[in-house]
This record gives sequence, structure tokens and C-alpha cells, in this order.
Amino acid sequence: VDREDIDDPDGDTFEFINYCEDAWNCVLNLAEPSERDKLYKRLQEIVKNETSDLMADAPQSVLFCYDWDPPHLKQNLKLLDDMLAQKKTPTEDLIPYRLITMKQLGCTQEEVYALLHKYWDNQYIRDMALHRLLEDGKLTEAIQQLEQEKNNANAALQQAAKERENIYARMKSNQRQQENLHRRAA
Repeated sequence: VDREDIDDPDGDTFEFINYCEDAWNCVLNLAEPSERDKLYKRLQEIVKNETSDLMADAPQSVLFCYDWDPPHLKQNLKLLDDMLAQKKTPTEDLIPYRLITMKQLGCTQEEVYALLHKYWDNQYIRDMALHRLLEDGKLTEAIQQLEQEKNNANAALQQAAKERENIYARMKSNQRQQENLHRRAA
């Protein structure tokens, strides 16, 4: 599928992918622990090696959304952190999976906010974090984050303005030097 240009106006391909995802979840629910572990390892291998975004969606969804036991969930966190560090998959695609896994492991809200803050430079993650703060009734913290973002933007603008002034001053100085050289040469 990843080698073909897919024209899917009726959504049949995505319907098929969703069917596969549902089938994997059913198999996992019915499997003995040893078989579930084998399927986990296979899904992990697929996710680690998959190059096609389309074909990665279903295995990623099963691997990162299924209600695994804590050891598998911890392996998922490590895999997600590795994937985030490699930056082959967009951060906004992986962070939701990391949040699901953290929730399954019982991580605290502070740990969740720390993760979101780590990726604050990503607009999608920043919006997600602000939405989460508002959902949790943490209006003061949301306002503080927005004010901090505004202050950071203002500081960046001031820095850019100073840099432009410095460039302008150097250009004027170079222009005067060239004029002086032309006068001396004449």
C-alpha cells in the first residue's frame, strides 16, 4: 500500500485499516498472555520499522492504545521517547499516544504538564496543553502560560528589532567607509 498512490474517495482503504485495527484488538483480548506478548513484539517491530504513514497508523494505534500490562506500557514509553528523539514522526502524532500511555500507567497531572511543557515550542502541543489546563479548571495557570508566551514573543520581537538596528548601523558604517575610499581615490 505504501508504494501506491491511493485514491480513496469512498474511504474504503481507511475502513479496511480500521477493520484490521479492530481485528488486532479482538485477537489481543482473546489471546493467552504468551501469545499477546508475541503480538506485542510484532507490533513493536512494525512500528519501529514502518516508513509509510498510512500503514503505520493501525499498528501504532493498537500498540499505543491497547490496555497493556505495566511492563509493556513502560516499553511503549521508551519507544515513544526514542521516536520523539529521532523526529521521523511528527511530534503531534506521538504525544497523544504518550499521554494515553502515561494515563494508563497512572502518571500525575504534573507529569503530564511537564511532558507538554517539554514540547511547548510545537503549536499543536501548546494548544493541547492550554486546552487541558482549561479542562482541568486551571484558568490561572492557562493565563500565566499565555502571558509567558506573549512575553517571550515580545522579547523575541525586541531582540529582532535590535538586530535590525545593528545591521542597519553596520550597513551605514560600511557605506560611509566606501564613500571615504571613493573620495580618496578621486
